[in-house]
Order: sequence, then structure tokens, then C-alpha cells
Amino acid sequence: MTDLANVPAAPASTPTPPRATTVAARPTHTAGRGGADQRAGVQSLRDSVRLLARHGFSPVEAGNLAALLVGLWPAPGGWTVTQIEHLRFLRGIVRDGRLEP
Repeated sequence: MTDLANVPAAPASTPTPPRATTVAARPTHTAGRGGADQRAGVQSLRDSVRLLARHGFSPVEAGNLAALLVGLWPAPGGWTVTQIEHLRFLRGIVRDGRLEP
């Protein structure tokens, strides 16, 4: 038989698993981008929403996922591409100092 006096005791509390870290959204607008680049951004966002919808996401879910990609919080009714792009436009104006927050 093994001598239990020499067996180390278990720790009093078990360590907690590490928490998930949050990742800050990358800026999606840079000053000086041309109109063609912005139209391409709108088209790729629109394509992303369509692709998500084609793969089984509802329009609300697809809009919210696309909004998350550009740093917006999900909305109960979802986001449309037009709404997301409008808010991205306003963010750029505020960031460039052309509009007060």
C-alpha cells in the first residue's frame, strides 16, 4: 500500500480558464480614399451580406454580421448595407474633424 502522507494535496481551488479577449475593430475608412475605392467597399459589403444570406443567414443576421465587421453593434432589427455605409461615412467625417461628434 502507498503511504498517503507523502502524496501532495490537491490545490484548494481550481484555476479559472482564461477569458476571451476582445479584438478592437480595424478602421475601415482612411482619409483620401477615392470614390472608386469607396464604391468597391460598398460592393464588397453588399456581396458579403448576399453571401451570408445565401448560406442560410436571415437578412437580420447577415446585416448584423456585416455591421460587426466594420465595428458596429448588432441591432434588433438588423442593419441594411445602406445604413452601415451611411454610418461609416459619418464616422469618417467626424474623424477628419469636418463634423463635431
